[in-house]
Amino acid sequence: MQDELRKRAIELAVNQVMTVGAAANHNAYRGYELLKESVKNGSEPPRFALWCVLEGMSNENLLDHIEREADSIENAMMDVLDMAKAGIVHQTIECKLDSDMNALDMRHMVDVGASHV
Repeated sequence: MQDELRKRAIELAVNQVMTVGAAANHNAYRGYELLKESVKNGSEPPRFALWCVLEGMSNENLLDHIEREADSIENAMMDVLDMAKAGIVHQTIECKLDSDMNALDMRHMVDVGASHV
């Protein structure tokens, strides 16, 4: 089972290279799962509309490409989360963090944390 961050990274990677249709309920992650199952079973996946540069690529190479892209996206997401965490820690130490966590501006925490990671 994939964690939520990995799922989102895979969805973004899939959406960069192909459009999934009704066979995957128009769900990028489900399209990835169908492609992965077809590679594992040696069967043909449903037809997806690929980015023209990737047309003709084998299913195995396409899956590998998607997973490498997802790795990069996931790493970028992790960097942002680390910056947000650093921003929260810094603002807490400086006694500048509002006690109402619902009002927390995460974009600002990322900006603050970027200089403290």
